[in-house]
Amino acid sequence: MDIQHFVQLMDAYGSQPERWPQEKRDAALAFLIQSVEAQKLQNDACKLDDLLETRTVSEPSPFLKQRILRHIFSVPELTIWQELKIWLVGTAWPQYLWRPALTLLLPFTLGIILGGQLTFSEKTDVQEVLWQEEMSLLALMSNGE
Repeated sequence: MDIQHFVQLMDAYGSQPERWPQEKRDAALAFLIQSVEAQKLQNDACKLDDLLETRTVSEPSPFLKQRILRHIFSVPELTIWQELKIWLVGTAWPQYLWRPALTLLLPFTLGIILGGQLTFSEKTDVQEVLWQEEMSLLALMSNGE
């Protein structure tokens, strides 16, 4: 045992040897007997222990209790990026699998739907033009007879 370990022992457990861990107690008591500096440190720690034991702690106010409870049960404010990540990825392990898959599938599905609509609308326009030309030709042929 050296003075540094003895100081750590005093800081952690106080001046009373019965509070010290059993495995360190014998070495600390032997060091205390032979070191004047250790005895001085124990005396100072004893004064601090006495001061702490005489100090009474008042009951916390209801306002403080309420504030602590409100803080414990409050939901932290999330940034837009944190909310987006939670929405895309999820918060539980099954959601880690299916939510990213759905997130990737959504643009793919929208692309197929919009692509199909654009293709059909072009065919519809071409068919309509062909229909109008055919009707015009039929009208011309019927006028000529």
